[in-house]
Formats: sequence, structure tokens, C-alpha cells
Amino acid sequence: MKNLFILIVFLVSISTNAQNIRNFKASKLFFVNNEFGAVIVGDHSIVITENGGQEWEKINIATNEKISKVLFTSTQNGWLIADSTIFSSNDGGHNWTANNTFKVHKQYALSFINSNIGFVGGQKDEDTNFGPIIYYTQNGGQNWVSAKIDTNTYSPILDFSFVNDSVGIAVASNAVFKTTDSGLSWNKLPINFYLGADMPNAGTMLDDSTIILTVSFPNVVLEGSLLSSFDGGLTWKRFGNGQSFMWGIRDAFILNQDSIWLTTGEKTYFTDNSGSTWDTLEVKLEEFSFTSDKQAFGLFGKYIYSTTDGWKTYSVVDSTVTNVETNESILSSFKIYQNYPNPFNSTTIIEYQLSKPSYVELSIYNVLGQKLKILVSQKQSEGHYSVAWNASEFPSGVYYYRLNTDRGFAQTKKMIVLK
Repeated sequence: MKNLFILIVFLVSISTNAQNIRNFKASKLFFVNNEFGAVIVGDHSIVITENGGQEWEKINIATNEKISKVLFTSTQNGWLIADSTIFSSNDGGHNWTANNTFKVHKQYALSFINSNIGFVGGQKDEDTNFGPIIYYTQNGGQNWVSAKIDTNTYSPILDFSFVNDSVGIAVASNAVFKTTDSGLSWNKLPINFYLGADMPNAGTMLDDSTIILTVSFPNVVLEGSLLSSFDGGLTWKRFGNGQSFMWGIRDAFILNQDSIWLTTGEKTYFTDNSGSTWDTLEVKLEEFSFTSDKQAFGLFGKYIYSTTDGWKTYSVVDSTVTNVETNESILSSFKIYQNYPNPFNSTTIIEYQLSKPSYVELSIYNVLGQKLKILVSQKQSEGHYSVAWNASEFPSGVYYYRLNTDRGFAQTKKMIVLK
């Protein structure tokens, strides 16, 4: 009987550790438990709570770079990534220092296995040909080392997932890599992603055999779906019933093979039968942060929500805190984001945010300012949108995309087609 008790405790410990590893992924919204969490509220600011959202403290980060993701490995130790710099805090997020600046074009992914072992993923700068890059630390960020990646691709690293201290995956927009030596080296898995077809953006490794990816593919509008492997990444197939999700998958929480939550930014879905069927939940979410299999916090626009039953029901935690830096003008909450991947060959994703219903035009221009293609020209409701552009008919070079609205917002960003 004593041995049985020890075995049960050991198995519970393994399950809890695996869940914690999957939760140590940076996001715009990150909660360690039901009391302590942080939310990015502007390009250079976060807010933290120590009482479940009843009170918030705004923290300004001393940087000119845009803060994109936040992560805490405990209620004391936190991390932020900006364009090329990583910041750390050891006092619960009240103070932040620049830990390291990497030679990258852009950082997209941040993950920690524990307080010492962590990973940053992104894309090399122009001087190093835009390839994917992974840095790792084994001593809590005292130093970072560039990992070995075994293939040439222009695709950035977008996500990490680990099952233990040694084994994990790194997801790029046209490849998936696997490590079995704690992230020192990464080998490409035998799955190929084709132009105009699936583009992975995140993944979860549940055990040594089971991997589930979220992918996007261009259609009339961007759509998302799930791919699964049950042999460690050697073979792949559509997950569950193969359902696709309009507007792509913004965020996913994969508790196990049976239970998965995902959101498109417009609708939230749940399955408890391995994707055989999907329930559409009432709540609208952009991102969520689970602290257990039922309890979570979510973000949509200026609202922060919480649930204790897996989003079957929910309540508003706060409706003002995420607008800390956007009250001066309604236009400041209209945004267009950098496309990804960038450079690309030949499909890329362009995302933008509307704070109010607007007539929208999203267009592509060449370096001479000539309009080449109109991707969107219609009235749209407030929300987050993703649009795919396939540039296979255009030569390599520099292009621009511009978002115009009838509310006075207009912004242009540069992108590179590299074939």
C-alpha cells in the first residue's frame, strides 16, 4: 500500500510538472496563479496584479523597443521580450532591467522550463540572412548561447513547447524542429509546409510521441486548423474531425489530447473528445492564460475576463486597465502589426486591430508607391483581423502594406519578398 501511495504521488508530480512546463510560454497576458498576473498594455508598459485583478500597478519599461510578451516562472521572477532585448525582474515585476540584447531581426518566442533553463526564438538580422535563431540559457539568464539549428530557412521561430528538461519542439512558420539535448541543438522534423497551404504558428508537445500544432492557411479569409503527430513528429495528419476555424487560431490551450481550448479572436471553441466535435463558447477572447484545467484569465480589447469552469461561464475582472495608454485618442487603439514571416517566400500574414467599426482598405504597394493589390476593402466591426498575402506572382524585393480607415487612421509598414 505504501508503494502504491508513492507511485501515485510520483505520477501526480510528473503530470503537474508537465503542465507547468507547457504554461511557461510568454504571452501578452500571463497569470502564475489566480492572484498574480501581468498584462502588456502598451508598447513600453505592463500592469501587474497581486490580488486577482482587484488592483493593478502600472510599470513603465525603460526601452524604445516594443514590448511584445511577458512570462513569469514564479511570483517573483519575470521576463519580457521586446524587438531584440530581453528584460528580467526578480521582485515580482515592480522593477525591470535589460538582461541581454540579441542580434536578431525580431524576437517572437520566449519559454522557460524552470527558473534556470529558458529559450528565446526569432529571426536573424539582415547581416545574417534572416534565418531562424534560438538562444538558450541554463543559468537563469546570466548568459545566453546560440543553439545549433540543422537547416536553412528564412522562417522565424514562433513558439516552443517542452515535455521535460531535455525534449521539446520549436515551431517556425514553415518548419518544426525538435531537441533531445535540452535545446543545445535542433533537428528539423519530416514535415513540409507548402506555399499557399499550412503555415504553423504554435505547438504543444504532450509527451515523447504526441505533438499538436496550430496552423493557418489562406482561403477567402485566413483559416486555422490543428495538425497532430503520434509518433514524435515522423508522420502528421489533421487532428480530430479536421475542422477549420475562420480567421485563424489566435491562441490555444492544449491540456491533453482530449481537452483543447482555442480562440480565433472572434469565437472561442472547446473539445473534450479529441476534436471529434467542437463546442462554440459564448465568450469572445483574443488570448487566455490558464492556471489550472478549469481556471483561466482572458483578454479581449479593453476587457479582462476570468473563469472557473473552462469558459462555460465567465466574469469581467477589469474593463479599463488595458486602456491605460489609449485613452487620449481612439485612434491609438487602431493598430497594424508587422507581417510574419518577414522576409517570406511567398505567403505572409498581416494582422491589424480595429477599436471601432470602420471602413477598411488594406493594400500592397511597390517601392515606387504604385498600388499593386487590394487585400481588404469593406466595412468591418471592431476586433482583430488576420489577412494572408500570397506574393508568388511578384518578384523578390521590398514591398509596403498600408491600412487606411474612415476614422482617420493610416499606417504603412515594410516587408520583404525573398525567393
